[in-house]
Order: sequence, then structure tokens, then C-alpha cells
Amino acid sequence: MPLRKPRLPPGYVAVGVRFSTRRAPDVRGRGLLLESEFYWRAVSNLRGPGTQTLPFRDLHDSGVKVESSAMAVPKLLQAYVSGSKIFGEYGDPWDFKAGVNYYPFRIELVRWNAEYLYVRRSPVGALSLPMAVGANGGIFFSSFLVNF
Repeated sequence: MPLRKPRLPPGYVAVGVRFSTRRAPDVRGRGLLLESEFYWRAVSNLRGPGTQTLPFRDLHDSGVKVESSAMAVPKLLQAYVSGSKIFGEYGDPWDFKAGVNYYPFRIELVRWNAEYLYVRRSPVGALSLPMAVGANGGIFFSSFLVNF
């Protein structure tokens, strides 16, 4: 799960927003990568149309993500695993994924990806993502990407 600053719709105001992201230094070498992130967020004094009906006045949460990958076959096949967890006042969602990237031309511009993702109470969802908000369970998906 990428970690980004929260965005509010037009007409909404949040006073007292604090958002902090920290990354541990990546560990790299010989085709291996290990990376991790931690975030903390506090949102308070939210004002705007309909905010009085929200079930909260303040929101505090934190989260962690750890990801590791390895080039199983240099420039051709990459395997990866990743997991993330949010520690929040309104739920503790988490996810785990494992997948492979295949680079048929041995360049990053063209790749085929196959991934298994397990989500528990997913906090995100969109048409561009393979899950809906609140999703639970396993998801297998595959994509072919050409970047130009």
C-alpha cells in the first residue's frame, strides 16, 4: 500500500493535520532488495459539508510496510513478497502479496506481472485496483505493461 498525504475534497478543511513517513535505508546487493516504511498520521478539527455526521472528530493511525525482492534470473525474472499493516482506531487492516515480474526483452519497459494478494479489511479500493474498500480474501491477477 503506497503511503501518501491525505487529500480532502473541495470545501473541506482539516486543522491540525500531521503526517510523517519514515523509511529505513534500503538493503541492496547481488540482485536482492529489502525495504521498509513506517508512517504516523493525525487528522483533527475536520470541517466542511457533512462532517458533523462523521462518527469521529479526530483520526490517528500508523502503519508499516516491508517488501523484499530478488532477481531469480538476472534481467529476466524477479520474485517479490510484501506485507503491510495499519494500526488504527477504526480497524487494523493488513495485506500480503507475492508475485513475479517477467521481462521478456530484459528491459524494464516491457514486463508481464503475476501476483497473489491477500487482503484483510482493505482500506483502499478503486477501479484501477483489484479490490474494493473493505475487501477480504485472496486475489490473483496478472498484467502486461508496456511503458513509453
